Amino acid sequence: MTGREATGAVSGKGAARLETIAAEIAGLQARLERLPLWSPAAALAQRCAETRRRLRSIEERGERPLRVVLVGPCGAGKSTLANALAGGQELSPAGRRRPTTERVTVLGSSREEAEQVALTLGGDAEVVCAAGLPDGMILVDTPDTDSVGAGRHRPAVENAVEQADVLLCVFDAENPRRRDAIDRLEPLVRRFDGLSVAIVLNKCDRLDENDCRRTVLPDFRAHLSASWGLAPGEPLAVSARRHLRDPAWDPAAGPRHGYDRFEDLRNRLAAAAASGPARAARRLENAARLRDALLDEVNAALEVYREPLAAAHAALERAHGEGLQAALAALEGGEGFGAGEAAAWLQRKLAAAWSGPLGWLLLLWARLSGPGEGILGRLAPWRVAASRRRAARAPLGDPLPAVEEAVRIFRMRLLAGWPETAGRLVEGGFDPAVREERLPDEVAERCVAPLLARFPGVLEEVLAETARRFSAWPVQALFHAPVVGMLLWIGGETVVAFFGGRILPGDYFTHGFWATVLVGLLSFTALQVALRPAATPRRLLRRARARFSAAAARDLGRLPNHPLTAQLKSVLALGRPPAEKAP
Repeated sequence: MTGREATGAVSGKGAARLETIAAEIAGLQARLERLPLWSPAAALAQRCAETRRRLRSIEERGERPLRVVLVGPCGAGKSTLANALAGGQELSPAGRRRPTTERVTVLGSSREEAEQVALTLGGDAEVVCAAGLPDGMILVDTPDTDSVGAGRHRPAVENAVEQADVLLCVFDAENPRRRDAIDRLEPLVRRFDGLSVAIVLNKCDRLDENDCRRTVLPDFRAHLSASWGLAPGEPLAVSARRHLRDPAWDPAAGPRHGYDRFEDLRNRLAAAAASGPARAARRLENAARLRDALLDEVNAALEVYREPLAAAHAALERAHGEGLQAALAALEGGEGFGAGEAAAWLQRKLAAAWSGPLGWLLLLWARLSGPGEGILGRLAPWRVAASRRRAARAPLGDPLPAVEEAVRIFRMRLLAGWPETAGRLVEGGFDPAVREERLPDEVAERCVAPLLARFPGVLEEVLAETARRFSAWPVQALFHAPVVGMLLWIGGETVVAFFGGRILPGDYFTHGFWATVLVGLLSFTALQVALRPAATPRRLLRRARARFSAAAARDLGRLPNHPLTAQLKSVLALGRPPAEKAP
């Protein structure tokens, strides 16, 4: 329902509220239609569509005359009550023949308005002009809900109730607790706001007045509350025949007392129909009740299946968590992810970032501690820069075999508990097709495999962060200082000797070279010692695993994006308390 549609017959705050209710139901319907594996979803989505159709009917009626629909069992006196409300003339057929009313009868003070209502109710609805009706009201008399023709009449009754603003439930005071009559009306009553349901005990004049007031009425109200599961309004005891122009009392069975609340009923209906805004407000309350009744129905359906669905959800999360830990353990020990490989690649990243003599030593050490190009080629001056760039870009081994093995282990863990999990899902209303073992395979391949394939990238991030931390310029300056100092000392001695006219012996330079190499090796060793506490291979792997597990846990908390697991989560998220009514 668009904003423009919602303002056609209802305006202002009412239009906004109606549009909000319609949007809530449309959203619920869309969510249900995305749950093909959950069996109740199709019927609930259909109920959403029906409710939206009723909302459109409410929207179209706006401030038009109030539609009061009379429903009840055979012999309750619905037609007699309709005639009494319409001024006392016999306008809707009444009598002893059962069923008396064979088709819907529309009574209105304006024939034009009554005909418009009749058109919406179907071609066989009878239109009667009733000048005695209060202004702004249309009465709709319906066939009995329990007579021999009830099955034939049910579509007409349902259609009339769907377009009602006030539901007038009429019962026979001599036998008000007929279980079948109460049960048939219960689903109809739930569609209406409490103030839009009027309960009438007709023929109260045939009962003893004290019994009627003190026993029948309280007992009937308590019985309705227990049967319908809601608090109905106060039943009104009336004698509809008393208000006909020709009541035609049986001489042997006249009225036994004067207690009669017919005028209270008539005044209540007249007040509800008195003005356009009042009628629109009543319809908006009915729209809110339609939404709440629908949400109650969804909650009731979910409550039936909540326990097995929650158990299936917990079993899936447990299997995912255990499978992920086993897969990670296999992944860490797989090709390309061992402690030796992690150490080698850390040295390569350090070599790519360091400059100067220690950078060359790191490059040599990286070549010796892992696979790569030849040592001499890496030491060639014109190859150093290119080698460093390639080392920085090189991936960690070949992750594919290790990931495939980890996915296989995850799948086996999931399959081990799948029969029990699938059984719980079927108990929770899911299609029995979930028992097929291809579903765990799909979860592993489509959801978990991409998740596990991210582990090499996480390890790369940890190695890169460690390499950046130990390649910062203050760190390089600190560990290069002894070598640079030695070179400056030898160079300074050579310059001073040259300008002093002395020639230094060859052994001096030989000793200086080896002393510089020794100092460089000592600086390199000190760097490796400094690396050890924070960058041992196993510690790097533990850090990578902790970071990956935290990210994976968040993903598993949302459940993998497989249709089955996604639908299970969506079903559990459906249940919520009905929205509060707007003031």
